[in-house]
Amino acid sequence: MRRLLVGRLLAAPLVLLAVSTLTFFLMRAVPGGPFDAEKPLPPAIKANIEAKYRLNDPFWLQYVSYVGGALRGDLGPSYKYVNRSVTDIIRAALPVSAALGALALLVSLILGLIFGTLAGAFSGTWVDRTALFLATLGIALPGFLLGAVVILVFAHNLRIFPPALWEGARYMILPAVTLGIGPAAYLARLVRSGILETMHQDFVRTAKAKGLHPVRVMLFHVLGNALTPVLSVLGPLTAAFVTGSFVVEYLFSIPGMGKYFVDSVANRDYPLIMGVTLVYGAILYAANVVVDILYAWADPRVGRE
Repeated sequence: MRRLLVGRLLAAPLVLLAVSTLTFFLMRAVPGGPFDAEKPLPPAIKANIEAKYRLNDPFWLQYVSYVGGALRGDLGPSYKYVNRSVTDIIRAALPVSAALGALALLVSLILGLIFGTLAGAFSGTWVDRTALFLATLGIALPGFLLGAVVILVFAHNLRIFPPALWEGARYMILPAVTLGIGPAAYLARLVRSGILETMHQDFVRTAKAKGLHPVRVMLFHVLGNALTPVLSVLGPLTAAFVTGSFVVEYLFSIPGMGKYFVDSVANRDYPLIMGVTLVYGAILYAANVVVDILYAWADPRVGRE
């Protein structure tokens, strides 16, 4: 376990350096620039702006300057949000995105475990078919469509929840459900498969032969072993929360990192793109490290490999 953790931590700077390098040069490879608007700026004004942000320096010098600033915790100024640094924007937006991701993860785990367990416990019945139908529907529906539907139904028609913004607990429900439905559907199918596979193991048949109640068998013998594969997908599911949050935050006008990332790409705000990408890369890497540790703890054979 210790060797696994040390190896992951030592690799983290190299991973983030690779992410920042690829992002930096891919942005520069795309035609156009951050100050190329539909109505072109006068050449003298554009030259002054580029000189202010050092955009007229060679690419390698811009890259070295950015990496040096990032190592000091300075991610540079935003081109779009004047008088605001990228660090300030991320400091304000990250807690919002973290709260949304945590709520979406909670929704995914609760719905996925409930529907997956019901489908596995009542395999072949109408309960199983209904759960599979809902899971398939949840996987198939894209986030922007699901978000529009829940806004239409629960905000405009039923008027139960507010349609947008992030100003209290009631504002968090619809975005969290929208973001969590897709991963919940995937988890439900995974839990169902794990339960069906575990039900045929010898120790389950032995527990049934001892006369234990079916609920006790399911809770204390089947679920504990069937949920082990769920740990291995928490890392990829974190990626799903990150990419899905782009659409959800923009759709619900949530001032999180996803909304800023979409705006920064549309406006070619290079420092903001780099900053948000680095933070997302660090989050994804940390999530995968946590998953590796949990999986090694659940199955000690992994830590010895």
